[in-house]
Amino acid sequence: MIQKLDHITLLSSNFEEAVQNYEIILGYPAVWRSTQTAQGSSRALFKIGETALQIVSPQHNDSVKPEDVDGKETSSNYISSISLASENIEETHRILKRRGLDPTEITAYVNFDQERRKFTCRNAKIKNVEVEVVEPLSGFDESPERLNGEIPSLDHLVIDTPNVERAAATYGARMGFRLALERHAPEWKVHFLFFRVGGITFEVVHRLGVNHDINSLDRTFGFSWATKELESTHQRLVSRGRDVSEIRVGRRPGSRVFTLRDKTCDIPTIFIEHENRVSVNKAP
Repeated sequence: MIQKLDHITLLSSNFEEAVQNYEIILGYPAVWRSTQTAQGSSRALFKIGETALQIVSPQHNDSVKPEDVDGKETSSNYISSISLASENIEETHRILKRRGLDPTEITAYVNFDQERRKFTCRNAKIKNVEVEVVEPLSGFDESPERLNGEIPSLDHLVIDTPNVERAAATYGARMGFRLALERHAPEWKVHFLFFRVGGITFEVVHRLGVNHDINSLDRTFGFSWATKELESTHQRLVSRGRDVSEIRVGRRPGSRVFTLRDKTCDIPTIFIEHENRVSVNKAP
């Protein structure tokens, strides 16, 4: 049904700054960019392994107001949508409709100069940022910089939920993500759900000891970038003047991490290296 995470959309009020930030974070340039789109916005695409990051900013002119871009206020930076890929979009639409997610009708659109089709899972049902299902992205060759670089993939995407049972039902039973691990960790004051989709982990976190409104939305808010050489990535960012933490032992067995503290477009960001990780399809 859902093959993979097609791309994540990061909405930013400063396009050039955001693109430059992520060129430094990832260590290679965007594979596509446009400042003349029908949506009245500037857009850039970074291809990262099997997924991609889209950066979107409004074109500041008299005909485009910040709130007009994708119906979101753009005075700050935030993840505005998650796009999931399905090779059989009609069947996926049928299944998700039967599972009560009330999807919109399938429509044609052009994105990254490609004609594709998509539908959106209604926010009132999915209880997250906009989640859309699209036909898979294709046609972008791997750049030498990416193939030879340190950052091969997005390791996991972090989702904060006020309602862990609802999240388990939505992402697992309804969306069909594979629940790889559930972990109650009072020592960190977090209840974790780890879902796997096409080699990427959706890390759903529920903060313990917090007075939650269980009817409020989930929030997609953090990136964890996999790196093949943690020390090299750390040193590269230090050399570019970035504020990074010390390298430390990660929460996952056999992992080491560090945090990037600035110029991430306000997205909490860590880098992670796994020791002796045999397969990306194994549970975290």
